[in-house]
This record gives sequence, structure tokens and C-alpha cells, in this order.
Amino acid sequence: MEPANGPLEPSEFDVYNRLSNMMQTFVSSFVGEAGSQRSLVFSDLSSNSDVFSVQHNHFRRTWKRLQDSTIPPVDGPPKMTDDQIVREGLFFCYRLTNHHNIEERSLFPMLAQKMPEFRGDNAVLLEQHWGIHHGLEDLQQYLEKCRSRKTKLDLAILRSKMEPWGHVLLLHLDLEVEMLGAENMRKYWTREEMLGMPF
Repeated sequence: MEPANGPLEPSEFDVYNRLSNMMQTFVSSFVGEAGSQRSLVFSDLSSNSDVFSVQHNHFRRTWKRLQDSTIPPVDGPPKMTDDQIVREGLFFCYRLTNHHNIEERSLFPMLAQKMPEFRGDNAVLLEQHWGIHHGLEDLQQYLEKCRSRKTKLDLAILRSKMEPWGHVLLLHLDLEVEMLGAENMRKYWTREEMLGMPF
């Protein structure tokens, strides 16, 4: 059976747009009884009540909050303390890393079977992951040092750790949802294949 052509019925749109919607709401991680983090797959969304579910837009909002925190207020106290900035930044790093790990291990390899956007030289999202990962790792290492009091948080340094890769992150968040949207997915997958996906 060939992928769909022509206008989509609303019910068909929902089927083809499923992964894009899932990308808007995904699972990052939760802390278990012993305090250890456990990664969850997307299918755990409906079955595990301990899951901390986060929207894709949460990354944008958190990123903006962290950026704003690097600019000292003109009048009045800062909106967040140094400890709050460090905690928020580390939580952001952990969630984004986990999100990318799930995509790279489970989602992208499956999509690469039919979609050139997820394999070889055309794998733009994976290239963006690598660019984001280098900046994210540097940011996380700095924030870990601040949390352990090996260094004092310096807002100018924090800003310098965010600026080089922030534009790639924001572009990536939009592109990912677009590539997994109904109009693109229907070019490669049948309705039955979409319904049979394990995500």
C-alpha cells in the first residue's frame, strides 16, 4: 500500500500527526525510590503515573528564563537566586539529554527506515543533536561545579555557555515537530504503518 495523497480527513490527520503531538509532550525521567534516575520510553506515558511529563515548549520557556536570569535587573532584586538558577539549569540539562537519548535510541532509527531526514548525510536533526550536545555538556559541567561550590556562579560565564548553541536548540525544537507533522509523515508512511508504530 502506498502512502496517502490528497487532502487528509481529520481522523487521518490525527493518525499522521501522532508523532508530532507526542514530541510536544514527552517523558523525560523520574526519580525512583532510591534516588536513581530511570529513563522511560514514550509508550510509558499512558501507563506510568510516576512520570514527569514535560511539553516541548517547556524547553523554550526554561531556556528563556535561564537567558533572562543572566541579565542583572535594572532595579529590584533578581527573579531567581543563584541556587535556583543552578537547579533550573541542571534540571534543563538532564531533561534535554534524556529526551535526545530516547529519540536517538528508539524513535530516529525506526523513522530512518523510510525517511531520509533521519539517516546518512540528510540527518539534520541528528546533526543538530550533536551541536546541542557539545554546548549542553559544557553548560552542565559548569553548573555541576557551581552546585558543588567548586566555583561561584557568574552570570556572564553562564551566558557565554548558552549563547553559542541557543539558536540551534530553538531551531531544532521547531524543525523536529515540523518533520514529524502529518504532512511530512504521510509522504513516507501508510495509515496502517502509523497505527502500528510502537510509540
